[in-house]
Amino acid sequence: MHTTGATAIGKVAVRFEDHGVYDWLWRHAPCTWYGKVETKFTSIPLRRIERSESCTHPNRISEWLAMMRAGRAVPPPIVCRTEHDYFYVHDGNHRCAAMYELFGGDENSIIRVALMVPKAGSGSATAHTQLMGPTIWRRHRTRRPR
Repeated sequence: MHTTGATAIGKVAVRFEDHGVYDWLWRHAPCTWYGKVETKFTSIPLRRIERSESCTHPNRISEWLAMMRAGRAVPPPIVCRTEHDYFYVHDGNHRCAAMYELFGGDENSIIRVALMVPKAGSGSATAHTQLMGPTIWRRHRTRRPR
């Protein structure tokens, strides 16, 4: 499904392609998520994004920015809601940085995100939210050789 998200001021638009979200869920999501989360697409202001602490590479940001400027569809960032009502990015840090640049630093710009929500009846919603939060990624991060 192709959808279009636009900035709050309506001057710049980004095309989003939802298939990439399902591909990420199948190939890269934590095993603890399988069968326990559902995907809800929503639009939020860029200022409510809490990017992960992973490194972003300027060349990758430039590649995403070029795709957006060319009108090509990109997958929406995959997020989960934090306890502070922000949205933590599990996949899409480079895309978020590119959108920030594309929108000229306007944090009120509205973007489409794929919100991961624990399924009802799949156990404790609190436990699954904790598993989906940023701490799981920090524990599994590998250290670079020095």
